[in-house]
Amino acid sequence: MRNFYLFCISLMIGSTSILNAQSTMNIYLNDGSVMQIPLNQIDSVTHSMDGDPLFEPLVETTGVDCVLKDRFEAMGEVLNDGGLDVTSRGICWSTSPGPTVADNVLEAGSGMGAFMVELTDLQMETSYYVRAFAENGMGVGYGEVIEVSTPGVIDDFLNAALEYGEVSDIEGNTYATIIVGDQEWMAENLRATTYSNGDEIPIVMDDEVWEWLDDGACAWYMNDCNTEIPYGRLYNWHAVEDDRNICPAGWHVPSNEEWDELTDLFGGMAAGGALKSAGTQYWFEPNMGGSNESGMSLLPGGFREDDGFFNALGVMACYWTSTDFGPNEAFYRELSYGHNNVFTTFEHRRSGFSVRCVKD
Repeated sequence: MRNFYLFCISLMIGSTSILNAQSTMNIYLNDGSVMQIPLNQIDSVTHSMDGDPLFEPLVETTGVDCVLKDRFEAMGEVLNDGGLDVTSRGICWSTSPGPTVADNVLEAGSGMGAFMVELTDLQMETSYYVRAFAENGMGVGYGEVIEVSTPGVIDDFLNAALEYGEVSDIEGNTYATIIVGDQEWMAENLRATTYSNGDEIPIVMDDEVWEWLDDGACAWYMNDCNTEIPYGRLYNWHAVEDDRNICPAGWHVPSNEEWDELTDLFGGMAAGGALKSAGTQYWFEPNMGGSNESGMSLLPGGFREDDGFFNALGVMACYWTSTDFGPNEAFYRELSYGHNNVFTTFEHRRSGFSVRCVKD
């Protein structure tokens, strides 16, 4: 009868075991002797390692946010490094299910913990598949796949009976435009994150930082990027007055007089109804008088007070003018869901209001 040999060879993690191409296996016993086993007599070799086993990183795809027509954010977290250093991590994505690192990759550093990347230059009305990944010496670990659909153009606040033009800013954001009298206005709230020369307009979330700013800055309402469409961003007046121009090239923030020229066409102070977008999808009820006769489609983006506090989304539309009022304040236009008036008033330059641009 054939003899069967069973051996358990213990290895320390990090050591190297080499089996030469020879006809016998040498087993070194505790008493110093050597047992030689012909390889053709061995059915299998099993080994164990001292310590925890090594494996690919354990990763979670934690979610997506700020889904706009051409970009969105994707988040992940490395929960376990598998016993080895995580040398790279990030998000892989594709327009086909099951993306891997052989597809599109956005890296987000190395090591354990949470991370976020932004996918940009995407196609609108398109399905994208994303998942987190992390790599160590054992290979690549993946999180679950999330499907994300980018929206199309959201323009249901415009007056469908009127004809609109279009203008783009330096970032590629496009805005509907409308000719009213002798002026051409943006019919959407500004979303720019750079001045017209390409310099960044900082996004400031912290209330205390916002409260003491003397430079241009912007914010999303309640720091929620999902409010950007259709309400746009809120800008302090320091950004409005900056010589680098917050508006697209060839456009500017309207003065008090230019706003007056617009409102005078629709009854002066009573022009609010003609300027506001119609209905209650974006305005709170009753959106008094909201007809959007002008095509201006003004939206209630709310405001950010000079102390950083947010208020009145869906309730009030507040638009900066380029006209100052003393050393610390500037004029703006205010409209409300509860009446059809347009008020001219002033507020501290550190306040955050919506912006519309008018063509030079």
